Amino acid sequence: MVGIVVEGTQPRILVIGDYDSCLTRERARVAVEAGYEGHWYAPAQANYWKLSPEFEIDGFVCHHFEKRWIPKVSAFLEAIAVDRLVSRIRPDIVHVFMAHPRIYNFALARMKPLVVTVMGADILPEQGFRTWRRKMLTRVLLRNATCITSKSAFLDRAINNCAHIDGTIRRVTWGIDPLQFRPRLDVESLRTELKLPANGLVYFSLRTCDPFYRQEHILRAYAEYARSADRPSSLIFCGSPEDSDYVAYLRATAEELQITEQVRFVGFITAEDMPLYLNLATCAIAVPPSDGMPQSLYECLACECYPILGDLPQYYELVTQHQEGHLVPLDSHEGLVAAMRWVAENPQRVREAGKIGRKRILKVADKGIQSELMSDIYSELIEKETK
Repeated sequence: MVGIVVEGTQPRILVIGDYDSCLTRERARVAVEAGYEGHWYAPAQANYWKLSPEFEIDGFVCHHFEKRWIPKVSAFLEAIAVDRLVSRIRPDIVHVFMAHPRIYNFALARMKPLVVTVMGADILPEQGFRTWRRKMLTRVLLRNATCITSKSAFLDRAINNCAHIDGTIRRVTWGIDPLQFRPRLDVESLRTELKLPANGLVYFSLRTCDPFYRQEHILRAYAEYARSADRPSSLIFCGSPEDSDYVAYLRATAEELQITEQVRFVGFITAEDMPLYLNLATCAIAVPPSDGMPQSLYECLACECYPILGDLPQYYELVTQHQEGHLVPLDSHEGLVAAMRWVAENPQRVREAGKIGRKRILKVADKGIQSELMSDIYSELIEKETK
């Protein structure tokens, strides 16, 4: 285990989370900005006989599993290493971001207070929460948590279905910066850069290009819509490397559907550029078969961008049909085509929905308010533990 322990009088927090997740890094900074001495352990990358890379995160002493990964052996060695790290650092609080099914969850079960931030990918059956091993290791973590943070009532129910938790769930949405994600930004240079029609509609695929997010479904619906549309339009895909197999497949499908000139693949979009794309977009589309409460939906609504979403109960807290956005049956090609047409034919209602959506998101997902809430939770849990 690599890392330097810094002596100090301020409370210590040990964060356990993926070091390459920009959202996790942003959320973990709440404690450091509140004056905590920060330590970060990144779960080992379980690649055969590979070393986990060293990493740096501003404001944290960083630790990683320093041995090569040997299947069936290293998971237990990592658990011992995490237990020793906790004993050495003696953190006042541990915060686990994402409920990964790791053997070291047994070591963390003895740590109090223990905070776990759960996402849909951790616990939803549609996203892989099926095997007995994954269920057992995840439940060990959740059932021993002092506090579990959840972004929605739907996730609350999913957590309870998974681990039968009672009374430990707290609502923390983490939120977005409403000054960064705001409407009416100047996007003309971006429109020019992408060579989009001056007055054309822009349909934006909100999620990373991946078979799970079903961009092929969006592409085929758009092709049918575009064939009979009165106005010029474009479809933008983002997120995956240009050389990914799925992007290549989508490109070939666009060529087959004869809409290559209308489709753009822009790769990964930085957090700084995302507000521009959401302002450029007439609407944003996401139709995965399952979801939690995605950060991208917060960002979309904050920018007054009209969302077209699959009709999942996860979204009902933020989106009502034709009020904040559009909900379509998951496997309905015709429904998705009709939603695209509705957006084109109802520009005034789309603008009104944008204002309603931003107003709602500012109530539940203002980053400043949510950061203060999380900081207060840390203080409350530490105070209770020390009494």
